[in-house]
Amino acid sequence: MSFNAGNVKTIKGTVQSVGTFKPEGAPAGATGGLRLRVKTSDGKTVTVYAGPSWYAQQNNFSVEPGDDITITGSESRVRQRTVILASELKAGAQILQLRDQSGKPLWTMNGPQGQEGQPGTSQPSTTTPGTSGQAGQSGQSSQQQRGTQP
Repeated sequence: MSFNAGNVKTIKGTVQSVGTFKPEGAPAGATGGLRLRVKTSDGKTVTVYAGPSWYAQQNNFSVEPGDDITITGSESRVRQRTVILASELKAGAQILQLRDQSGKPLWTMNGPQGQEGQPGTSQPSTTTPGTSGQAGQSGQSSQQQRGTQP
């Protein structure tokens, strides 16, 4: 499963279900990822992998069945089926940035060398319209002071 930054597209739809998935090659006990099943406006149902569940929770992002959502991401093949590896989710006023423009996961950017599944190892990146990316800024300095120095 790999994110292809050259093959990014945006789709809109309605959340059908919210669940989890286990990332390929993840060690036993690793935190599950956030999985969404979304029905698009053309009637197709797509599966969306949206990073670790804890990352969405840490950034106060949540969706429920019936919510309208916009997903930006890259198609990938996982176990003989196509999924979308999300780089951004938008639901109402909520925006969750999951990856940078090159496709690198934001949940690994500031933690101890990218240990996925480790709550508190990344800085919040949820923004709301009109905040210029400033949402979630409080508390960053305390996170930075707690062992994120090399």
